[in-house]
Parts: sequence; structure tokens; C-alpha cells
Amino acid sequence: MILACNHIEKKFNDEALFSDVSFHINEHECTALVGVNGTGKTTLLRDIIRGENPAIHLGENVKTAYLSQMHGEVFDEKATVLKNFEDAGFDTDAQVIGYLKTYGFEEELIYSPVGNLSGGEKNLLQLAKISRTDANLLLLDEPTSHLDTYSQLALEDAIEKYNGTVLMVSHDFYTVANCMDYVLLTED
Repeated sequence: MILACNHIEKKFNDEALFSDVSFHINEHECTALVGVNGTGKTTLLRDIIRGENPAIHLGENVKTAYLSQMHGEVFDEKATVLKNFEDAGFDTDAQVIGYLKTYGFEEELIYSPVGNLSGGEKNLLQLAKISRTDANLLLLDEPTSHLDTYSQLALEDAIEKYNGTVLMVSHDFYTVANCMDYVLLTED
């Protein structure tokens, strides 16, 4: 077991977002969390990443990585793409540049501030960064938003090749159908 949620409850302004929710995710499973906006999907991911909710349990040796739909939570938007990769385990700038080119980043973008990137480019940049971690549980919050078709296919390919567990919030039917094993539906 990688993740177990047992009878979770969450309120917002004294209104229940969800109550008595239980599920578990095993190693190497890819699970989509889908539903209309405002049903607590992102809130649940944030609770998992914070690790403060006693109803949420991570398995032993589980390391998480989080792709946020709020790019400013992950990157220093004023710093260059290259500067944001200083802590990603590369020895030289040339290694960073070569790695980012595999995600479709041209060299001129690598020297640009992250704040100048499009939403899709920021999502790909987050994916590139979390792919450099040793996480075995990826928490992806709407990773397909702002992606063009080519980038979306690259994301799906990366998820299929990933040798870990994925919990992904998504509104994109095709990505869910193409690379998820299970679907958790939130409603009302």
C-alpha cells in the first residue's frame, strides 16, 4: 500500500466538501481523481502532501512529488528556468540544458525567467523537475491544463513510463482513459 485514506472529512466555510471518504492506492497504480470544480480534489492532494491529516496514511518509504496548478508554489517565477534547476542534481548547466531539451525546451527559453513561460510550458517544466526526484508517488494537479496536443501526448508517455504510483486530478477524458488504471469520482 502506497496511500490509504480512511474516513476523510473536509469542510470549507462549515460546508462539507466531502465526508467519510475511504480509498487506497497500491504500488504502481495510476489513479485519476475527477469531478466538477469545487468538490475538493485539489484540497485532497494538498492534504496528502502536507501529511498532517491523521486519516491519510502513506506507506513506508513513500516519497512524494507534487505538480501544482499554481506554478508560483513550485518555482521562483523571477528566476530563470536554469536557476530553478540548480537543486535538481545536475553537475553542469550543459547537463540541465540537454535534459530540458528532451522536454521540448529550446535554449533561449532556458535563460528566460519562469514567469515569461506559458502555462503549458510551466506544467512541462514542473514535470521535468519532479521527474528528477526519487519520488515514488506523484501527485499531479491538473497537469494537462494549458498543454498543446504534442505536450499532452508527451505527458501521457511520461506517465506510462513512470515506474511509480500516480494520483492525478484531471478534467481531461483522453489522458485519464489513456494512462490511468482507476478513477475516483467526486460529486455533490
